[in-house]
Amino acid sequence: MLGVFDKTGQFIKSHKGKWGFVLTVFLGTLAALSLPPYPLTPLYYIGLGLALILMIQTERPREAFLLGLAFGFGYFGLGISWVGQSFLAQSDVPHWSAPIAVFFLVVYLSLFPAAAFMVARKLMPKNWGARAFVFAAVFSAFELARGIIGSIGFPWNTASSVWWPVDEIVQSVAIFGSYGLGLMTLLTVGLFAPLFDDKAPKTSRLGLPLAASALLGLFFLSGWIRLEGAVVTNHEGVTLRLVQANIPQLEKWDPEFLRRNFDRHVSLSTAGVTKNGGPTHIIWPETAIPYDVGNDQGLRDYLAGSLGPDRTLISGATRIETEGTPRIYNSIYSLGGDGEILDIYDKVHLVPFGEYVPFRAVLGQIGLDTLVAGTLDYSSGAGLKTVTLPGLPPFSPLICFEIIFSGQVVGDGPAPEWLLNVTNDAWFGNSSGPYQHYELARMRAIEQGIPVVRAAGTGISSVIDPFGRTVEKLDLGTSGFLDVQLPKALSTRTIFSNYGNYPFFILLVIFSIFGIFLRPFSRPEKKLF
Repeated sequence: MLGVFDKTGQFIKSHKGKWGFVLTVFLGTLAALSLPPYPLTPLYYIGLGLALILMIQTERPREAFLLGLAFGFGYFGLGISWVGQSFLAQSDVPHWSAPIAVFFLVVYLSLFPAAAFMVARKLMPKNWGARAFVFAAVFSAFELARGIIGSIGFPWNTASSVWWPVDEIVQSVAIFGSYGLGLMTLLTVGLFAPLFDDKAPKTSRLGLPLAASALLGLFFLSGWIRLEGAVVTNHEGVTLRLVQANIPQLEKWDPEFLRRNFDRHVSLSTAGVTKNGGPTHIIWPETAIPYDVGNDQGLRDYLAGSLGPDRTLISGATRIETEGTPRIYNSIYSLGGDGEILDIYDKVHLVPFGEYVPFRAVLGQIGLDTLVAGTLDYSSGAGLKTVTLPGLPPFSPLICFEIIFSGQVVGDGPAPEWLLNVTNDAWFGNSSGPYQHYELARMRAIEQGIPVVRAAGTGISSVIDPFGRTVEKLDLGTSGFLDVQLPKALSTRTIFSNYGNYPFFILLVIFSIFGIFLRPFSRPEKKLF
């Protein structure tokens, strides 16, 4: 068996130098095949593990930086290629701008693994055990930075994402969070890597992969035990109807289709509903109402008359402020059965180019300002909050990508009992993007120990229980509705919901200490090739 890994090492040897960068792009692409919707987790270990081997062989930090850039280019080039779909989903956007925008986004994201490779190479011990801890700590720190830096944080496709097909292992995020699971994943990548090093001591080549297997087995077993004892009950008297009208993005804001789109949502909301039966609350996706519902009492009265006096409508819509400086918000309106506005939530985390154009004055010169309709950017809301509506347990509203931020889905104040995520993934068509978005929503449910209700314009609409299990869903690209019960949150809050990413930071410090502690046990370094 080790001979197979030795041959792989020899193959890498023959592709050192400038061809090593080309090979590393391929390894990054290979690793990206572990991301949703591809259930190929081992490819992440092969791709990143071999890239780690190449990085260790570099002689200067600059070379390690370029290797990390090459790995990131392959990993993100495939992993977020779906972003280009959004440029093709509007008729007034120049299609030639799609590859340019995706290229620059991929290069920006690739700077983080590039910096991680450079720093890790600078600190890299000669002992494989120490190497694994150092590599995991450094790479994880830069993944965290990628997710939280400034207003362009993008915590998409982190190391923990590769476990999406294995519910048992993902249960660990209830303790460590997604960054903590990513840290453990990167540690096991480093522990498996000596398999490809035929110059490593036999104890490293056999013992460290066995240790990695035991660690993953422990995570799997603990998750299996947790799921075996998982019992979830539903809130009584609450029936939610999730509406998925499946409207293509090219037709969503076309004046010719606005009324048809609106009527389709109303029709799906009232289908099969009797006077005394049916859903208690109706949920429409992001920007499902294409009109100024906040300033149009007649529209609200029409909705109340159409949906019934005993039902609450929760829907995404654009909110317009005309007093003073004009502002627009991506919002969630909650409307009572009499047309009264019960609550408004304004989106906090805005998407660059989707809802505002950074450096508009400059980028507008090449036509990129057309990604946002008109010349007015969306404004950011005041902050996350908990909403309480008649007949519903309190919830935290989240619009679109707001659900991807680990530890940032619950605001101050009373703890919510569920998360509501309304989104419009029509921007990304039938690509991997909606599947990746959905799996991130499942991760938030497990972290917080509370269910997630998701209404998506073109799918995937679903109810996810507090263990991250899909209760019911409407598949991508289908039209229809779901009448579903609302699961209850866990009776005991998860460690992550209480302490956030502090367990991850503690692990990060421990890993750094281990890397330092194991360094004196290093043997004289041998070139792998």
